[in-house]
Amino acid sequence: MVVIETARLRLRPVVAEDAPLLASLLYGDAEVTRYLPASPLSAGEQAERFARYFCDHWTQHGYGEWIIEDRRTGDPLGQCGLNHIATSGETEIDYALARRAWGRGLAT
Repeated sequence: MVVIETARLRLRPVVAEDAPLLASLLYGDAEVTRYLPASPLSAGEQAERFARYFCDHWTQHGYGEWIIEDRRTGDPLGQCGLNHIATSGETEIDYALARRAWGRGLAT
Protein backbone atom coordinates (compact mmCIF):
# COMPACT_ATOMS: atom_id res chain seq x y z
CA MET A 1 0.00 0.00 0.00
CA VAL A 2 1.36 3.40 -0.99
CA VAL A 3 1.36 5.97 1.81
CA ILE A 4 2.09 9.66 1.34
CA GLU A 5 3.31 11.75 4.26
CA THR A 6 3.59 15.51 4.57
CA ALA A 7 4.72 17.52 7.58
CA ARG A 8 1.20 17.32 9.06
CA LEU A 9 -0.66 14.54 7.23
CA ARG A 10 -0.56 10.90 6.24
CA LEU A 11 -2.56 9.76 3.22
CA ARG A 12 -3.34 6.11 2.64
CA PRO A 13 -5.67 4.49 0.10
CA VAL A 14 -9.21 3.75 1.24
CA VAL A 15 -9.83 0.06 2.00
CA ALA A 16 -13.18 -1.71 2.37
CA GLU A 17 -12.72 -1.88 6.15
CA ASP A 18 -12.85 1.93 6.25
CA ALA A 19 -16.65 1.96 5.72
CA PRO A 20 -17.53 2.39 9.44
CA LEU A 21 -14.91 5.14 9.75
CA LEU A 22 -16.31 6.98 6.70
CA ALA A 23 -19.85 6.64 8.05
CA SER A 24 -19.03 8.11 11.45
CA LEU A 25 -16.49 10.69 10.28
CA LEU A 26 -18.19 12.05 7.17
CA TYR A 27 -21.42 10.55 5.85
CA GLY A 28 -23.25 10.75 9.16
CA ASP A 29 -22.68 14.50 9.46
CA ALA A 30 -25.22 16.62 7.60
CA GLU A 31 -22.91 19.65 7.61
CA VAL A 32 -20.09 17.68 5.97
CA THR A 33 -22.40 16.24 3.29
CA ARG A 34 -24.63 19.26 2.68
CA TYR A 35 -23.27 19.86 -0.84
CA LEU A 36 -23.48 16.23 -1.90
CA PRO A 37 -26.55 14.94 -3.74
CA ALA A 38 -29.28 13.72 -1.38
CA SER A 39 -29.30 9.98 -0.87
CA PRO A 40 -31.99 7.62 0.42
CA LEU A 41 -29.23 5.45 1.91
CA SER A 42 -28.18 5.57 5.55
CA ALA A 43 -24.73 6.89 6.40
CA GLY A 44 -23.52 3.31 6.87
CA GLU A 45 -24.95 2.18 3.53
CA GLN A 46 -23.43 5.17 1.75
CA ALA A 47 -20.06 4.54 3.36
CA GLU A 48 -20.09 0.86 2.37
CA ARG A 49 -21.03 1.75 -1.20
CA PHE A 50 -18.34 4.42 -1.47
CA ALA A 51 -15.65 2.27 0.17
CA ARG A 52 -16.33 -0.50 -2.37
CA TYR A 53 -16.34 2.05 -5.20
CA PHE A 54 -13.06 3.61 -4.00
CA CYS A 55 -11.36 0.19 -3.78
CA ASP A 56 -12.58 -0.81 -7.25
CA HIS A 57 -11.47 2.56 -8.61
CA TRP A 58 -7.91 2.01 -7.32
CA THR A 59 -7.85 -1.42 -8.98
CA GLN A 60 -9.22 -0.16 -12.27
CA HIS A 61 -7.36 3.16 -12.61
CA GLY A 62 -4.32 2.89 -10.32
CA TYR A 63 -5.32 6.00 -8.38
CA GLY A 64 -8.24 7.08 -6.23
CA GLU A 65 -9.36 8.18 -2.78
CA TRP A 66 -7.16 8.47 0.29
CA ILE A 67 -7.95 8.52 3.97
CA ILE A 68 -6.42 11.65 5.52
CA GLU A 69 -4.85 11.13 8.95
CA ASP A 70 -3.14 13.51 11.34
CA ARG A 71 0.49 12.41 11.11
CA ARG A 72 1.27 13.22 14.74
CA THR A 73 -1.77 11.57 16.37
CA GLY A 74 -3.02 9.15 13.71
CA ASP A 75 -6.53 10.61 14.02
CA PRO A 76 -8.58 10.30 10.82
CA LEU A 77 -9.54 13.70 9.40
CA GLY A 78 -11.36 12.89 6.15
CA GLN A 79 -10.85 11.72 2.62
CA CYS A 80 -9.40 13.20 -0.55
CA GLY A 81 -8.33 12.04 -3.94
CA LEU A 82 -8.90 11.72 -7.62
CA ASN A 83 -11.98 10.28 -9.26
CA HIS A 84 -12.24 9.30 -12.93
CA ILE A 85 -15.58 10.40 -14.39
CA ALA A 86 -16.60 7.78 -16.94
CA THR A 87 -19.15 9.94 -18.76
CA SER A 88 -16.63 12.67 -19.62
CA GLY A 89 -13.30 10.87 -19.36
CA GLU A 90 -12.09 13.61 -17.02
CA THR A 91 -10.66 13.27 -13.54
CA GLU A 92 -11.98 15.33 -10.63
CA ILE A 93 -10.23 16.30 -7.43
CA ASP A 94 -12.40 15.85 -4.36
CA TYR A 95 -12.16 16.02 -0.61
CA ALA A 96 -14.32 15.84 2.47
CA LEU A 97 -13.06 16.81 5.89
CA ALA A 98 -14.56 16.00 9.27
CA ARG A 99 -15.71 19.12 11.11
CA ARG A 100 -12.90 18.77 13.63
CA ALA A 101 -10.45 19.29 10.73
CA TRP A 102 -12.12 22.47 9.44
CA GLY A 103 -10.23 25.73 9.80
CA ARG A 104 -6.79 24.14 9.89
CA GLY A 105 -5.78 25.09 6.34
CA LEU A 106 -5.83 21.50 5.10
CA ALA A 107 -7.82 22.11 1.91
CA THR A 108 -6.85 25.64 0.97
